[in-house]
Amino acid sequence: PPPPPHQLTDVIVGEVLRGADGTDIRCGVIGEIGTSWPITDSERKVLVATAHAQAQLGCPVIIHPGRNPAAPAQVVRILQEAGGDIGKTVMSHLDRTIFDHGELLEFAQHGCYLEYDLFGTEMLNYPYDLTVDMPSDSQRVQA
Repeated sequence: PPPPPHQLTDVIVGEVLRGADGTDIRCGVIGEIGTSWPITDSERKVLVATAHAQAQLGCPVIIHPGRNPAAPAQVVRILQEAGGDIGKTVMSHLDRTIFDHGELLEFAQHGCYLEYDLFGTEMLNYPYDLTVDMPSDSQRVQA
């Protein structure tokens, strides 16, 4: 299991302020923080630590949500409850996560950045979820 959230927070803050993995190369953002579906206890601890670090630093966070339409909103709730700034949060891969335009508009009300980042990935069967029919690039633009 990962260390407690306060220790993870210290690691994240250190990578932004001092450098990552023993180097002096500093991170400009926190992330990409990955989650699965359903979100595991370990992932929840990482999200809480991420929110605490973001609150200290004021820097952006990038999230890789689980492959379920409910996953992005659950991540946002966890971040908000832990003090994260949703206005400085990017939710990646929404073009393979939320397909219903009404649900997407509802999710947008949370105030995070919505990232459609799978341009050029056109396929009939999405290998990570065979029930998903990936949108084409033209469908992404229309969304």
